[in-house]
Amino acid sequence: MLLSESDKDWLRINYPELTALSGTSRAYQGLFAFDMLYDKVGQQYIINPNGGGVSDRMRIRDKYTILVNFNGSSDAFPTVKEIGGRIQKVATDRKLQLADVHINLGGDACLCFELERPTHLPNGFNLPEFFRRLVIPFFFAESFFEKYNYWPWGQRSHGVLGLFEWYLDNNDHRGMDAIESAVGFLKRNQYKTDYGKQLRGEAQIKGHQHCPCGSSFIFRKCHERSFRGLWKLHDDIKILSKANKTNQQRLKEILNGF
Repeated sequence: MLLSESDKDWLRINYPELTALSGTSRAYQGLFAFDMLYDKVGQQYIINPNGGGVSDRMRIRDKYTILVNFNGSSDAFPTVKEIGGRIQKVATDRKLQLADVHINLGGDACLCFELERPTHLPNGFNLPEFFRRLVIPFFFAESFFEKYNYWPWGQRSHGVLGLFEWYLDNNDHRGMDAIESAVGFLKRNQYKTDYGKQLRGEAQIKGHQHCPCGSSFIFRKCHERSFRGLWKLHDDIKILSKANKTNQQRLKEILNGF
């Protein structure tokens, strides 16, 4: 995503402590301050709220030292990394993996599940909306978890488990497009061998095997919603493949190389 001059002006006005690194305008680093109130009952949040109210205990003002990287590609999603070590310390103190506090392997913040980006930014990428809808809520949730030891709203699991949860929840948009999105995610992230065979019906989906999260618990009990999402994806592929030859051909193309 390339920054326009108006984007740079917006950053200077709204986040003056975030400054461009020397020699580049694609990376910004510094203190990121936010003020957000979350209404748990109404499941709504307000950025820079006025006053207090019954939900005041859900209001958090905080700062993090972050690095925002805007890649050269016009359609690339910016990456955000907390570089002060604070989230790492929370994970270490509570004996959690970084994935459990929504940090990817490379250290970047997992702002949202990849396939849900259009839901958060329905009109395409827009810098103010990116901060309002993704960056601020992410750091609010991290501060909330640090303080209360639970997350303020429902969280997707990491990686492939999050994909299956997304598919299970995607009630209004299931069908060939959702299947193509799900399989595309599995391909891009190298989840091919086992899931490819299972979704093609060449191998059985076994809920009593160890969960993909790496725990010693069985899949269907450890991440039950993810397990149901995998089954739903499998069943939808099976049902659509029997509908007509057009569906069969498209499913063949979607599953090719998988």
